[in-house]
Amino acid sequence: MSKYVDKMRAVLASLNTKAMTTGNAIEAAHNQLSVANANEKVWDLREHLQQAATRARDQIAVILQEATDAAKKWAELDGRKVDTADLELLRGDFNLDDEALHRLLVKHQANGVMVNAIAKYAKEHRIPLGNIPTVEGKIQAYNTMADGALKVIGSIVQSMGTDAETLAEWGKSGNVSQRIELALYGIQ
Repeated sequence: MSKYVDKMRAVLASLNTKAMTTGNAIEAAHNQLSVANANEKVWDLREHLQQAATRARDQIAVILQEATDAAKKWAELDGRKVDTADLELLRGDFNLDDEALHRLLVKHQANGVMVNAIAKYAKEHRIPLGNIPTVEGKIQAYNTMADGALKVIGSIVQSMGTDAETLAEWGKSGNVSQRIELALYGIQ
């Protein structure tokens, strides 16, 4: 998917480990301590978990900002990003079909300037290419993932952890991740 989604997943995994450890410690406190001592210990453990959740939310916000900045940089007009040979194909008297444009799009998916030029050619020649990434689409995709991560943080804290295997797949599969993948990279 993306290094930013991977970073979000790592934050979630770290919090999940903390939550599971906290859940085990709470269970142990209930089993080994008097009610009064257990309640105090449980309160402290839950407070530490809430602090960890706050740090995780802050980390997600930082990652989201990094991703947004990267999306804006991706789309930034910069003549050094122009592939003059491929731009000549788009400007020349060549009849490029959707397959040729798709190959160019895949080749330049990390280069917003060239993606923009390819999209312009496709639009002018009425060649449907499907989803072509835009800075707005990328930012929206990252916002969607960050919102999802924040919901997972709440769920992890509430349930004292979640299945690690399921969490490892967060952001990798399903309808939302497929739409996000399209927004980030376009047609594949």
